[in-house]
Amino acid sequence: MRSSLKGYAEVAVGRDSNVSSGPANANVAVPNIGGVVLSANAVKRGATFGNLAAEITRRTEGYLQFFATAAFECGGDFGQGELEVGGGSDIDLRKRGARQQPCEQ
Repeated sequence: MRSSLKGYAEVAVGRDSNVSSGPANANVAVPNIGGVVLSANAVKRGATFGNLAAEITRRTEGYLQFFATAAFECGGDFGQGELEVGGGSDIDLRKRGARQQPCEQ
């Protein structure tokens, strides 16, 4: 097996027309209570969002693989952002002479 370097990137943009899952009208009739006026955050509200992600994988010649990932998400109308970063390695024991054992069910 030869060494390799692979990767990908993705971009997503969207809009949710009712991100709060609330009613369109702030005035709501509640049985046995009467009329209730909901706050601005509790009524139907739209929001745009975006996502950017990427991964790079480096496989060495033999049995070892390293990878790194990063993703950034933002919700424009809410002013929130999130950054996720990760990484790790993978060892293929079959290529190091380990015997394969059948999985018991």
